[in-house]
Amino acid sequence: MSRTDDASRSAHLAADSWRPTPRLIENAGDPRACSSHPDHRRLGAARSAGQIIRDQVRGKLGDALEKRNEEILRALENGSTVDAVPQELMPLYRPSAQPYLMSWLRMRPIDELKALSMPTLIVQGTRDVQVSELDARALQAASPGAGLAIIDDMNHVLKAVADDPAEQMAAYSDPKFPIAGQLVESIVRFLKQARGPA
Repeated sequence: MSRTDDASRSAHLAADSWRPTPRLIENAGDPRACSSHPDHRRLGAARSAGQIIRDQVRGKLGDALEKRNEEILRALENGSTVDAVPQELMPLYRPSAQPYLMSWLRMRPIDELKALSMPTLIVQGTRDVQVSELDARALQAASPGAGLAIIDDMNHVLKAVADDPAEQMAAYSDPKFPIAGQLVESIVRFLKQARGPA
């Protein structure tokens, strides 16, 4: 690995908030990139937050940093904060984010969804590079009464984007990108159906 690769990785990971880097985006549209499990479709959103993070960074950090990422995740999953976080991982594991991460890592989305007794709408963007459509479909399978809206061209932060890694990254922080219009329409339709006749 070259110093340029290390510098590039550090620059991407040292941003103010965790955003996908071009390397994370590269194969994100491929469901196989979301999990190493041979039958990811059955796992879907049953994956824990820790597994999602592991899947997103696998093979993209270099051996030493990937090993440290795993140590940090295991500590957080076990309820312990971590003081010694490499600068490259600080955007994800900064001390102020660790309490949130520990609570998120305990959650199992499918179990949470099964516990709901209210009308539920699952929304998924076709350009979401962090959570796959397979995850959304697994959630719906766990709660057959839930609605599912697949939103064309919507990314993880609910913005309409083109099939362009630079635009995908920019949409995470640039307010000029609009909320996907189809999302708004889907939510309004869902709320009207959930409310029933007036």
